[in-house]
Amino acid sequence: MTALLIAIIPVVATVAVFMLAGQPLGPDGNLIPSRRGRGHALLLYVFHLRYQLLITFVLLGLPAWGGMATGSVGNWMVIEAADIFLMVGVAELAAAAAVYAWWLAVVGLPERQGLPPLAIAPWATRLLDHLGRPLRHSLRYLERPVDRLALGAAMAAGIYYSAAATLSQSDARAERLLVSLISVGIALIIWLVIYWLAPHLRSLIVGLATQIDERFPKGRGLRHWLRRVLGPGFGLEEGEEASAPESAGAGSTQPLRVLDHGWMFARVALGLFMYIALYFSFAPDVAGVLDGCRPVATVGWTVCFPAVAYVLLLGSVLGLLLCFLAFLFDYVRAPVLLGLALLLALSFRWSDIDHHYPVIARPAADIPAEGLSLQGVLRARVSASPVKGAGSRLVVVAAAGGGIAAAGWTTTVMGGLDEVTQGVFGDRLAAVSSVSGGSFGAALFIDDHLQRPPASGGWQGRRERIFDWATANSLRPAFWGMVFPDLLRLFRPGFAVMEWIDGPKARIQDRSWAMEESWRRRIGRDRPVGWTPPSLAEVGRAAAEGRVAAPIINAMLVENGVPYALTPLALPEHLRAVRPDAPCPFISIAAALPERDLSIFTAARLSATFPYVTPMSRPVDLASPLDGGDLPLPPHAANRCGEQAARAHVGDGGYFDNFGVAALSAWMDDAFSGGTLPADLQVLWLNVYWEEPESTQFSPLSGAQVASQGPLSGLVNARGSTQRTRNRAALAALAEKWNRRDCAGCPDVERLQVRDLVLSESLPLNWQLGQRDKDLISRQWADSLTAAVEVDGPPLMLCPNAAEAWDTDTGPGGQLLAPGLHELPDESPDSLATRARVLMQNALTIRAVHAYLCLPAADGAPVTPP
Repeated sequence: MTALLIAIIPVVATVAVFMLAGQPLGPDGNLIPSRRGRGHALLLYVFHLRYQLLITFVLLGLPAWGGMATGSVGNWMVIEAADIFLMVGVAELAAAAAVYAWWLAVVGLPERQGLPPLAIAPWATRLLDHLGRPLRHSLRYLERPVDRLALGAAMAAGIYYSAAATLSQSDARAERLLVSLISVGIALIIWLVIYWLAPHLRSLIVGLATQIDERFPKGRGLRHWLRRVLGPGFGLEEGEEASAPESAGAGSTQPLRVLDHGWMFARVALGLFMYIALYFSFAPDVAGVLDGCRPVATVGWTVCFPAVAYVLLLGSVLGLLLCFLAFLFDYVRAPVLLGLALLLALSFRWSDIDHHYPVIARPAADIPAEGLSLQGVLRARVSASPVKGAGSRLVVVAAAGGGIAAAGWTTTVMGGLDEVTQGVFGDRLAAVSSVSGGSFGAALFIDDHLQRPPASGGWQGRRERIFDWATANSLRPAFWGMVFPDLLRLFRPGFAVMEWIDGPKARIQDRSWAMEESWRRRIGRDRPVGWTPPSLAEVGRAAAEGRVAAPIINAMLVENGVPYALTPLALPEHLRAVRPDAPCPFISIAAALPERDLSIFTAARLSATFPYVTPMSRPVDLASPLDGGDLPLPPHAANRCGEQAARAHVGDGGYFDNFGVAALSAWMDDAFSGGTLPADLQVLWLNVYWEEPESTQFSPLSGAQVASQGPLSGLVNARGSTQRTRNRAALAALAEKWNRRDCAGCPDVERLQVRDLVLSESLPLNWQLGQRDKDLISRQWADSLTAAVEVDGPPLMLCPNAAEAWDTDTGPGGQLLAPGLHELPDESPDSLATRARVLMQNALTIRAVHAYLCLPAADGAPVTPP
């Protein structure tokens, strides 16, 4: 609400200044004597300038909405130094375009809508004269006040956005400030060159037009014909004058020069050229582009196109388009938004433009068509492990969602535990059930474990390596996809251009594809030449051999709300539809598309289909498209549930269960019930999730808030509380069921233990983190690890079974981490109490994982200090 007010106040101030400074003139050229008549005329102007006000609203509001420090959802104003140059350029272009949009509408509305012409009040004229005096004296070739006003607005916008970028984070502000000053200075020089070249370019265009008119006399009437078709107010012919004053007090008759159609065409051509250049310059699949940045080899710089610049560019383009359409259709009293809505509806209805995710043909020899048995994966994981002393002890993880923060915490925990146990954690990790951002973090860990197994020392540095991949900027490529392929696909002609450029590949190109392509390129820098992301079938084959954990990537089918498991595992029997006409309680990709496969990172981004940030998609096989890209049903969908999955759109898994507990508990219960697992098998269940710190202050909603946002807030809050309550009950019942003794004399063995590792920090819920946010995640892990060392009990020692298994030189007996003074930051007492509680919970979990996995090969007793 505060950010909305910050954005609205300047717009209201703009309207107030416009109504105070604007003075409507009557037919005699004098000020309208009636105050009521002047107010009525100005309100008519405000109505016809509604989309110009929208551009102003967007231009002034973006820094507020994105958070000039760190926003909760927006966060697009977290700007690095490399982002500032292009951000300043786009902000200045948007401000100058807004000025010209205002100007052209104000000078054209009197002729087009029959409104009284406007003059500027004497006080406003004097104010503009004082403000523009430096430009007027230094830039004598800027004869028109509108050019000086556009240049001044551009410079102000550059400074405004530079200040927002400088304040975006508390670190490296001096560097950002220096880059901001350089960017504004370079932009000013470019503007001066443009305005200096403008008269020469105008003379060249006029000369060419004259020669064309002389050579083709029949074409001279084209502009007059366009005036008759489009109606009045679209600019004056060469040499004509308007009756409205440009910058004078009431009663002045100073002549006015208006930008003609040639200048409008030049601006459109320039905008089109810039749009095409940006499309190809920052496309995520172009060589050299990484995370929305590309290096400039000649100067050794890296130039980035920031997310806020994409938002501003999209808002400006759409705003200018609405300004033009409103100027065109208000003349005939046709509603612009209704016409655009009908055009979009027809485009989507008749063109069948949809979002797709790619699937590929799967080799028949990979894994069984119905999927793997989790029991077989658990047995293979134990038998293939070279780590002795841990017996039949395995680990499973439920990684919750929460955008990039969840991805960062998941990689921190899984990579950190792998480092703490010197690779034993990754070796004994049997299954990972993940949702949304947690799916991306889990996919990174599984891929890195395949590339760098513990036997090769791959656990060393794993936490920092995959954390950097998980928390790199994914918002820039996502917004590139929003402004370019997704904007083009709104209309069939734009999508046809994409198909002409990229062929069938255009069908999968959208903001989700752009984000996934950025992931692939980011990881590929650290991979051998020719590396491709592993598919679900490839990961399943490795899991069947006991080399890696089996992933359960949770999504949801939008059309019917059924949970959709992207996993190489076979669906448990009790999760299948019992009758052909029964509802589908669960659907897996093995049942829906048994002959198709997809990348594990494609599965992760489908699980992380954040509402409106990334689109919901359905499958397409580009190698063998059929019926417009739809997959052939037989034999891919032998039953009704499979047919639904083969046709449905895939949404975020957090709609059903944002914690990944429901799916993992179903598979684990099925595995334990099979009766073929070793009697001494033990499983440590880790819940890895991020949640905002709970506020101790309870603030009831007002009546207006309940009426406006109450239903949505209630739905969201109920979903979270319902999932937590259901998951706690399910885990408690599962632990009670499988920890129960089978007989009176049987040993008391905890076959299932449940632990939590929680990130409790205020972080943005999107796909971009600032350095401060990354430091908060890393600090939470470091503080939890330090607290684990300081907890009373045996010191944390290096794992002797890891040293024996990997044949390393670490050896048993070395202390893992020297205990140090554990200090909490300066926060409120309630925050400190919450933070201390979370850290202690995490510390106890770290010690439990270490004691569970780090055992000597001789007797299985915990390691004690010498």
